[in-house]
Amino acid sequence: KKSIFSLNSTLSNSKIQKSFTLDKPLSEGKRMTVALANLSYGYAIIDNHKYKITPFVGYGITEFSEVKKDKNEDSSRMVDSNIHFGINLDYKV
Repeated sequence: KKSIFSLNSTLSNSKIQKSFTLDKPLSEGKRMTVALANLSYGYAIIDNHKYKITPFVGYGITEFSEVKKDKNEDSSRMVDSNIHFGINLDYKV
């Protein structure tokens, strides 16, 4: 009961507010998608009637990609993976 496995994922579609560069310049007003997937493991070190504190470590993948109206156009894409860690605090009401 003290071990916790967590799988989180997010898919987002957004509009660029300020120009930046991935593998090529992306200008303001273009559309982007962001995809995140993370798997982590934690172990509750404190679990009482008021709090639950769980340090965790995991692995995640992040993808940024440009949305093109024309399917034949080249689009920018960046994929990265990394290890993440932290502490989760649950406050029980």
